[in-house]
Amino acid sequence: MAATAVPLVESSTLPGVILVERVRRLVLLSVLLACGYGMFVHGQKQSCIGQASGPGACAELVLSPSPLVFVAAAVIVLLSLKRVVHHAASDDDARRILGRAATGVVVLFVVATVVSLTWLALVPVPDPGEPYAIAFPFPFASGELRMTP
Repeated sequence: MAATAVPLVESSTLPGVILVERVRRLVLLSVLLACGYGMFVHGQKQSCIGQASGPGACAELVLSPSPLVFVAAAVIVLLSLKRVVHHAASDDDARRILGRAATGVVVLFVVATVVSLTWLALVPVPDPGEPYAIAFPFPFASGELRMTP
């Protein structure tokens, strides 16, 4: 007779093992999305004027991840764990709270990534010799404008 594989969660005798698994999934999901956001929200655009053989002026827009997005994700996870401990009356309540937290983390990182990269694609790089005003995509990403003579 062949032995059938039983998933670790179902074979455990630990009370609440399903909730522990849900917490693990939430933390793992948050870490993976944070890594993806940190990798994808990088970019730069540049505009230069002047002679190729002589001195010129350049303006460069640089996009990088915002630490506030990482903090917001950590707050979502920690608050959901606090709600599970203090307010969940049943396993179903706890699973619902953790599921909503996972949805919130996914929405946070997806919106932050899309807004940041769309901003970089759409914002024009100012001419180095002209006056300029740029609205950066705060709090979704950090931006920097570098001017070189």
